[in-house]
Parts: sequence; C-alpha cells; structure tokens
Amino acid sequence: MEQIQLTDFLRYAFLSAPAFSPDGSKIALLRHQCDLETNGYQTELWTADPATGETAPLPGNAACSSFFWLSPHALAVSSGACGGQTVYERVCLSSGNRQPLFTVPVAVERIEPLCDGRYAVQALHRIADSDAPPCSEPWEPDTAAYSVYDELPFIENVRNEVNKLRRRLYLFDPAAGSLVPLSGPLFDVEQWTTDAAGRRIAYFGSSYEHVRSQQLDVFVYDIARRQQEKVMSAIYARKLCFMGDDLMVAATDMQEYGLYQCPDWFLIDAHGASRHLGRSPYVLDNGTCTDCAYGSGNDFLGDESGCYATATTRYGSQILHIDKKGATRLLAPADGAVECFALCGGRLAYIAMQGQSLEELRLLDLASGEDRQLGSFNGEVLRGKNVIRPLPLRFVNSRGVEIDGWVLLPAGYRPDGSYPGILNIHGGPKGIYNTIFFHEMQVMANAGYFVFFCNPTGSTGRGDDFTDLRGKYGTVDYTDLMEFTDAVLRQYPSLDPTRLGVAGGSYGGFMVNWVIGHTDRFRAAASQRSISNFVANFCISDIGYFFDADEHAATPWDGMERLWQMSPLRYADQVHTPTLFLQSDEDFRCPLVEAYQMFGALRYFGVETRLVVFHGENHHLSRSGRPKNRITRMKEILYWFDRHLQPAGGRQDG
Repeated sequence: MEQIQLTDFLRYAFLSAPAFSPDGSKIALLRHQCDLETNGYQTELWTADPATGETAPLPGNAACSSFFWLSPHALAVSSGACGGQTVYERVCLSSGNRQPLFTVPVAVERIEPLCDGRYAVQALHRIADSDAPPCSEPWEPDTAAYSVYDELPFIENVRNEVNKLRRRLYLFDPAAGSLVPLSGPLFDVEQWTTDAAGRRIAYFGSSYEHVRSQQLDVFVYDIARRQQEKVMSAIYARKLCFMGDDLMVAATDMQEYGLYQCPDWFLIDAHGASRHLGRSPYVLDNGTCTDCAYGSGNDFLGDESGCYATATTRYGSQILHIDKKGATRLLAPADGAVECFALCGGRLAYIAMQGQSLEELRLLDLASGEDRQLGSFNGEVLRGKNVIRPLPLRFVNSRGVEIDGWVLLPAGYRPDGSYPGILNIHGGPKGIYNTIFFHEMQVMANAGYFVFFCNPTGSTGRGDDFTDLRGKYGTVDYTDLMEFTDAVLRQYPSLDPTRLGVAGGSYGGFMVNWVIGHTDRFRAAASQRSISNFVANFCISDIGYFFDADEHAATPWDGMERLWQMSPLRYADQVHTPTLFLQSDEDFRCPLVEAYQMFGALRYFGVETRLVVFHGENHHLSRSGRPKNRITRMKEILYWFDRHLQPAGGRQDG
C-alpha cells in the first residue's frame, strides 16, 4: 500500500450545494478541487441522475460560483460578481449552450426565484457614514490608506471588514431591472428562506447602529399581498424553513445553557400564530471535524411532513426529521458527517462522508429507507493508499462519565516497536471527532506516529449537560484529555511516553496553550489559530464580545480575574515545552495578536518556540486556505514533531 502523502489532498473532490430540478429528474451540485497552478480552487457544475446514478460535468463546463434551476432542462449560472454586478446566463442541460439571462446590479451572495417572476436576492449594503467630518468642498477619502471603525463587530472572519455593512434582502425584477429593498437599511439578515411555491419569504436578523445583537427578530413577507409581518422577536434564532403553509423556527432563549443550548421548535402558522413544540435533543449543524470539506449548501429544509435538519449526535452528524408535533427521528448515516442536502418528492439528496471515504453524493428514499450512492467523485482517489482505520478507545473518566476516543496506529505498526504519538484536540469546543477521514491525521499516522483523539467534556452531540463548558475551560476538559492520554498509553505499550506531542486548532489551540502551561508530559506542541488571553480577546475577536461573555460568565469589567485565570498566557512562566504557533493575519475569530502574546511570552522565558504567520488567510486555513499555504502548514507541523519526537537519524519503528 502506498502511504498517504501531505499533498494528496490536491486530488480530493469537495462537493456542495446539491439541488433537485423542478421535476426531480436531475440533481445539480458543485464540485471543487484544489488548483496548485492558480493557488486556489476550481469549481465546476455537475449533474446526477437519480434513476441511473450517473454523474457528469455540465457540457462545456466553465467557472461557476452559483446556480439555480430554471426548468427541468436549463439552469441559471453565474461565475461571480464583477464590477458591483452579477451576470447570470441560461445554460442548456443537454448541450451546455449559454445565453444571457439577466444582470443583477449588486454583488449577489444568494438568489432564489419567486412566484411572480421576481427574485429574492441577498447582497451587502453599506450604510452611509453620518459621523464623517463635514467638509466645505468635495472630499474623497483615500480608503486604501486607512479604515474607520465605529461598530461592533467591525471585523469578521472570512468577510474581513464589516463596519457599516449589512446583509440585506432585495426583490429583483429582471423585466424592469429594478432592485427594491425588503429588509431595513440597518437590519443585518442572518438567514432567510422561501416557501416551495415562492409565495413567501421568511428571514431573521437584527437591526443595530453600534453593536450587533444576539436577540433576533423573525419576519415573513407575503409576495401577493406585498406585506411584511414580524412573527417572533427577541430570541436567538438558529434556523427556519417552510413546511407547506407553516413556518418552523429553531430558536433558544439562552436561559439555561447560554448561546449553545439545544434549540426549541416553534411552529408559526399562515396567520402568524406561534406554537412551542418542545426542545430539540440535539444541536443543529454539522459539528464533525474534518479537513476534507469545502463549500456549503442547505441544511434545514421542510415539506408537508415537517422539516429536515443536519444535527450533530454523539457519533457524527445525521439528518434529523421534526414533524409538526415536535417529534424527532434520526435518518442515515449513523456515524458519518452530512454536510448539506436537497429535498424533493420524498427523497433526500445529501453530501456526506462515511467511514474512511471522502465526500460523495447519496440519495435517501424517505419512504423505503433505501440509501445509495450516486456516481463516484472520490472512489479512485484513495485506492491503493494506506488509509489507517481509527480504532475505538472508550474510557470512563474520574467523574464516572464515559468518553469516546479513537487511535490511529502508525504505518507499519508492530506491537513490539516503539513509536512517538500526537494527541489531537478538536475545535469548538462545540465540535466532535468521529471515524470519518481526516487528511492531516492520516498524514501523521502514515509518517510513523500514533495519532489519538477524543471528545472531552464540552464536545457537542450528547445533550446540554455534557456540552456545557461555561466557566469550566481548562478544568474538566483538560482532565479528560490527560486521562485519555493515560488510557492510550495503557492500551498501547509501544507508544513511547517520552515522545508525545500535542496539537490542536481554535479551541484546540487554546487547549494546547493551556496544556503546556499545566504539564511537561509533552515533548513538543503545535498550537494553531489559538487563544491565549481572554481579557484581550474579548474586544478584538469578531465574536469575543458575546462568545467570551457567555462561555466564561465574565467581562473584563465584572470578571477580569476570572478571564485572566482562564487564559493560558497567565501560566506562560510555567511552560517548558517547545511550541510551534501557526496563525493567519486575517483570522479575526482568534486574532493574530493571540499568538503574538504567547509566542512573545515563551521567548521571554527562554522556551524554544517558532511562529509561522500566513498572510491573507483566515480562521479556516487548514480547510479552505490556499493550497500552497495548506501544504506549508502541514510541512511546518511535521518538521516540528519530527525534530522533537523522532530519534536522531530519522524515524524508526523500534
């Protein structure tokens, strides 16, 4: 078997945005792949036949950033915004012939057809700066030379500068060329949806002037009546979709477990009357960690039977069905990771990873339960490769709680050998590991390392009590990770306890910083997109002002000591572990200054350390960063661990 190489991810196909044709006879989706020549990603539009299972690129395929169905035989396709407008073409499904369709006079982020020939359009809207200095003569500020901020958040991961920007809904009429705002100028639209007939639009978000609120309002707009109504207010909305004439809203009051408690279901009928259906047993979205996904798609859709959502369970992300009485049931897969899906005529087309396979398109018949793969986007990519299967290692922690974990054995493993190992810590902390393919960890195991990982207290998918880590960062989660490491060492005597490393990103990066300040058992560490100082992070992270306050029940003004006690920087004088820091200068979730502080402290105290800063990358470098930077990142990590954990003269298996 050929070992998995660092650069193999360049050959992986990443799938997103599946959508049924109006008659359900075809499925369109986007296929993404790394392009080393352009140092980016190439996106193609593909179709799948649910009857035959065949898949193929659209004839004459060209660059595509978004699409929607016009008829069973044609698609509207855009290659992206240019010059502040977005051009759509009509593309024939059989021939690939293209004809001009219409031009929207904004940079479209999303578009959906309506029943009257118009379209609902989402685009960014910039608010006029009423606080700018007055001038007696024309004044054109040099915006390339400086920026002005007067809102919170003023920066945001991926979107960068968001001061005075709002995601706004419009009604676009291609016949008249008109674009009419639907949401208010100060209103920031978080999510929106249309019903199956395109007769109504539902959306939620908040209107603000200075600080974006987590208390959101839900509106419904009736196309025929041209009337808009607020149907819910002052709740933390998560998702919404139409189920026939009814609207389902997943939302929470945040009273028991804060921002991330499992949402409640609210059914709103066509007259605006609301009914509470109870609480979801699971958090929504796909919380399964992997570095082999790219793009997005629908993850909350409805029909007359109820709504369907991606939900994270103990062992993966599945499709959850909620009926109009609030009853829930889980659909396939049981231990994979569903990214997104489409719904049509009692069938779900979904994109998922299962076992040690990469993303594929699957079709689930909701009546019969038949679940089958359509085509093969990644079937040949891993053929002949040494894909190492995770071995379960479950243990009961010192508090009597069962913790799920897994181990990847090093390539060429022999029980009588001696091997180094790396503890990987997931992000979130509301995320999970499971058994799906994780390129980075496969590369490490194929390079001769034990790789072990678990879901400590604070991970999602096991109910609010287990997930609730507010005020407990670095306590029960740290204990779980250390006890898991002990369990792995007991189970595998060939794992050398003197050659252990620890790695993680985001919350996992925070935990790496915390671990090295509380134990010397690890010989090397790799801290990625990390947090080191919650006092500073509160005001500079795009989510710090509400996330940190919620997670730690403190702000710098009413809980300075609490935030400082939870900050790894507080314990930097106790660190002796050689540590590699990897951070991106456009990461506004865990800003660059967080790595600067920890790096500077370790250098001050004489600890061997190295800081690698990636320019033009954000918080998602390891998953969607430029291919060359993703390669450099992995090379830096492997070099660091090889240098500190492998014996002189190179790797050995004992």
